[in-house]
Amino acid sequence: MTRKQIVHATRVSIVITGLSLLFTWLIPTLAGERTDTRTDRALEGCRRIAAALSQYQSDTGLRPDGPLGDGSLAWLHGAGTMPSPNAIDRGPGDSLDTFLVAGGVARCGDTWAGPYIRPVAADPWGRAFVVNVRAYAHGDERPWVLSAGPDGVIETRANDVEPRGDDLGVPVK
Repeated sequence: MTRKQIVHATRVSIVITGLSLLFTWLIPTLAGERTDTRTDRALEGCRRIAAALSQYQSDTGLRPDGPLGDGSLAWLHGAGTMPSPNAIDRGPGDSLDTFLVAGGVARCGDTWAGPYIRPVAADPWGRAFVVNVRAYAHGDERPWVLSAGPDGVIETRANDVEPRGDDLGVPVK
């Protein structure tokens, strides 16, 4: 090899080493930002759903837990794959869109002023947002709007003061 070729090979190996170190630092950072972005989007979805449920209840005077606010439903859900329901009451459920978008269940005459939200899409992991509406019937429990988070398992119970595990959630006021 000539001296020129040796200098060129040294420069190329320095650049490759530098790029390797840069990517070693950059890839985990970007992956963390992606997780944070998913978490932020899931929490924002929970907040929007909770606000829509509160407005529905304020306008209609009915709890969104059955056709007449009668407690016949255990949970409501959005679009997407249903999360594993470790902590969700396994009773009957219905779509959030029925109450918040279509107004088809609420038999409340002119008091339904929706739609209160656009059709409820899946959370950032492709799973349904869920709301434990059976909690409306119990004074010591509150309904949670929940995303199961990355693991896909709902761990939060209605009487919890904050979400459990990696669940993301907002209580309905």
